[in-house]
Amino acid sequence: MKGILYASQNGNALDAYEASLDPWLSSLWRMLSMIKPEFLPNGPDVVIQDTVLIHQPKVQITYHNIANDKSHFSSASDLTCLNVQIGSARSVHPGKSSSDRSRPGCFLKMAIEDIPSVQMRFEWLVQLVPPLQPRAFSISSSQSAHPNQVHLTVNVVSWTTPYKREKKRTMLLFISICIHVPAWFHKGLLPTPSPSLPLILVGPGTGCAPFCGFVEERALQSRTNSTDPIIFFFGCWNENGDFLYRDFWLSHSQNKGVLSEAKGGGFYVAFSRDQPQKVYVQHKMREQSQRIWNLLAEGAAVYIAGFSRKMPADVTSAFEEIVSKENEVSREDAVRWIRALEKCGKFHIEA
Repeated sequence: MKGILYASQNGNALDAYEASLDPWLSSLWRMLSMIKPEFLPNGPDVVIQDTVLIHQPKVQITYHNIANDKSHFSSASDLTCLNVQIGSARSVHPGKSSSDRSRPGCFLKMAIEDIPSVQMRFEWLVQLVPPLQPRAFSISSSQSAHPNQVHLTVNVVSWTTPYKREKKRTMLLFISICIHVPAWFHKGLLPTPSPSLPLILVGPGTGCAPFCGFVEERALQSRTNSTDPIIFFFGCWNENGDFLYRDFWLSHSQNKGVLSEAKGGGFYVAFSRDQPQKVYVQHKMREQSQRIWNLLAEGAAVYIAGFSRKMPADVTSAFEEIVSKENEVSREDAVRWIRALEKCGKFHIEA
């Protein structure tokens, strides 16, 4: 995103709406019954700026209630069709408890397409459509290095539904075609570090996003001032598949860059699926156990970012293990040591 005037620090985030695209909205309008022209936005075309607060509402079909809802369908054949779809979906996602019975969901537009006898009134749509929730993106650039720009790290997410439809996150689509979107900044969970603060960064996958800005900023600072070292642990599935910002990291880890060993730094990558035995960032951390402890003893701050459910806990556990080993204390004392680090503002997690 270019041409943006903003005051923001490294570690902050940008919120944006995952907007619904014009073709989706146009087809939905056509399927609604008894919709009056005055309800539609003014102008010859339905444009994204006018309809950004409407998105594809997810409707959960409850298995055990479907037999009681025949009055919503005008023909028995449509109800049979729906039951067949639900049965197929249940074989893909079997429910293990009553809370699972509403899985999987389908988009409202899909339900209207598949059940042509459903006569959806506009006022029903208004009640079904929930407010659009914004998505938060860590800013992947330093404002000093890229003034009036915001760089984002966005993963491509696509999947096939139980109903055999190909889906893709619409956020990716509207970014790719360069249209205007409502967005704003908010303070992130990772505070901007001082250039005199040693850093231990752990960011597998798109968790590396905020650390691009950290490294860029420190590289600029190192041109005019002395800076403390950074070591960064990155993880991904495959070296040739999803090694995000490969050239960027390698350039800063060589020729006295801020991640180079010559500057006291380091860059370590775990490719989890390039070998039979999976290797994660915590394995690479254990290999560098003494280096990590030396930096911690010098007052380094720890920053962890990522979107895996288990990763933050596993990485925190690895830090506790390293402190216990290198400081020759019990695991309980190591846990308390890490908690003290967190209380003094030197152990941060954004997940």
